[in-house]
Amino acid sequence: MPFARRTRRAATRPRCSRRPRSCSSTGAGPGGHWVEVSRALGTPNAEVERMNEAYDEYFEAAKGALRPGATAHDAHRAVSKGFSERGYQLGHVTGHSIGMTMIEFPKIGEGVETELAENMVFSLHPHAIAENGHDCLYMQETWLVGADGGIPLSGLESKIYR
Repeated sequence: MPFARRTRRAATRPRCSRRPRSCSSTGAGPGGHWVEVSRALGTPNAEVERMNEAYDEYFEAAKGALRPGATAHDAHRAVSKGFSERGYQLGHVTGHSIGMTMIEFPKIGEGVETELAENMVFSLHPHAIAENGHDCLYMQETWLVGADGGIPLSGLESKIYR
């Protein structure tokens, strides 16, 4: 039987816009638990710069919101505030618990009343989408619920790498 004829080839030039890209890293650490970390790469336009300001606010808000006794709903509201105040829509979910099976419950989102406990681990990834439906920004961070608030685990600055 002859092999199928090749119909696709590598692109020789970019076929998409020059908006920032998200660079993702997902893997199991020494304890077998998954992590999610991504940052955007590229030169942002003015709209994406505004989104990045909201990401700065989310990162700081998560440090206070991810604390024992808070609900997943409370955490969602705190970290999404900067996005919603700027008129951005958010993607499917603000975040989720992360562990041995990658995506676990509870999710961090509207109406989720699960109470957070110390040492829970979450991936937060607010997906900001502009009204034009074209500009967006998506970055991830894995967080530990500490006794005094959220602790980002990657050690990476929350920023767009240019």
